[in-house]
Amino acid sequence: MKRKISSKLSRLTMLTKSLVMSTIALAVSLAASGNAAAQCIYTPSDVPGFQYPLRDWRLINRGRLPQTYFWAATEDEVQITVEDGASLGLKMNEMQIRLVINLNQHWQKEIVAWNARDGYMWSKSIATPAPYEGVVVPPDGIWRMSMTITPNTCGRHDVPMTIVFRKAKAFGVLTTVYSLDITNLWALWGGKRVTFTWVRDRDVSNPYLPACSPACVPLGMRARGVVADRAFWRPSTGDWWFDASGRPLRQQWGYPDDIPVAGDYDGDKLTDVAVWRPSTGEWWIINSSKAVVTKQFDDYDSFAFGWEAVTRKQWGQSGDIPVPADYDGDGRTDFAVWRPSTGDWWICPSSGTWLCTAWGTLGGSRDIPVPGDYDGDGRTDFAVWTQVTGKLQVVSSYARSVTTQWLGGSGYVPVPADYDGDGRTDFAVRTAGEWKIVYSSTGNLITTGWCCADQLPVPGDYDHDGRADLAEWTSYLGHGDWLVQLSSTGSFPGPYPYYWGMPGDVPIKPGPMFQ
Repeated sequence: MKRKISSKLSRLTMLTKSLVMSTIALAVSLAASGNAAAQCIYTPSDVPGFQYPLRDWRLINRGRLPQTYFWAATEDEVQITVEDGASLGLKMNEMQIRLVINLNQHWQKEIVAWNARDGYMWSKSIATPAPYEGVVVPPDGIWRMSMTITPNTCGRHDVPMTIVFRKAKAFGVLTTVYSLDITNLWALWGGKRVTFTWVRDRDVSNPYLPACSPACVPLGMRARGVVADRAFWRPSTGDWWFDASGRPLRQQWGYPDDIPVAGDYDGDKLTDVAVWRPSTGEWWIINSSKAVVTKQFDDYDSFAFGWEAVTRKQWGQSGDIPVPADYDGDGRTDFAVWRPSTGDWWICPSSGTWLCTAWGTLGGSRDIPVPGDYDGDGRTDFAVWTQVTGKLQVVSSYARSVTTQWLGGSGYVPVPADYDGDGRTDFAVRTAGEWKIVYSSTGNLITTGWCCADQLPVPGDYDHDGRADLAEWTSYLGHGDWLVQLSSTGSFPGPYPYYWGMPGDVPIKPGPMFQ
């Protein structure tokens, strides 16, 4: 991979590459409506039973799932396992609750999806049968029950804010004993499968309030967003630089004329370093599932890998625009390009054979591809935005219907992302100092005066709360300057200003964590 380094990229080229990155739909499966409970009029005191805090799994093992830990309540001990729900087809505004229990060893249990209305309402539940009811017991004696719930939207009262636990006590009557933190339930577990395996009944006696470990979010506090690694690609050297929890991480990968196309190509829920080479149509990817990290140079960490960790794929040709995303819904980023000369989308899905779909203006130099999951079915939809007229046209991968929307026009830049956390891409545009966003959850147009004309928009979920944050990057006085406003807190994470990069670098939109 040796070639003469070309001249320094122009600002127009850098803007083009940044726009490409802003359209990449990376798989992220975190909470869909982290502030839903906080926006409602109900308070933790409304919830019946002893309320218990939650563990912030994002702070453990670099946020990798599954994770298992034990929860000691006042009378019981329960094993909790949190798994990514993407493989089950769970959307980010869904949660699967599972109850695993051996009734030969434990009392009858029930988990209830709870919402407040005139006191409280039991909207949905899973319950083991009472003893001696004549039911057929599973061969191993273990009951495994599950339910899928969706979050409260404040306008409805038949959907849950949290879950409560009930157990058979005096005379076998089911009695409410525990509830989980309504402030952080959806913020931390939205889009997940959470399994509760009963370990002990009354074998422990722990006081209330429970002790809170470092990864536990104390009651009454909102889980702080874990700021994603800010990353950029340096075309002059082909280096990728990551601010990995405050320490620099470097990986050399690519040539000056390449385009960065980071994504989860191997389906391991980690972002892979990748470039697309316009001159040859080649994709060069380091698969994080096979690469390892070792100390190599300059006291910085660097990826060390063999060729078995590298994927090379020829897909596309000169003049194409790379639009990698998960078009088949299998949790892996697919090779894809959009051809402006014909308006064709050429997709090589990871789960099947290639396909070609015409969508966009023939010879569509005025069109910009803006793929995203606009219908919330877990698959990326074809979409183009006409800059002259501000016309957005989306082909739903679920209904195969066409949706048209008008927003922006000449002078605007498309910045689609999920800003409201409902699991669907919201269409948005940005111009000098102003963002316009149409929330898919409400259809409302939000206009925000924010930042500056000479900065590049790089929106993404920097705090991992399931909602895209407003973010911009610029080169200023010889260094890169990041400005990010976290949706979880509304604040700008320090230090501010945040210097990371230099003129000529290409900022990378955040997605799942890098290896």
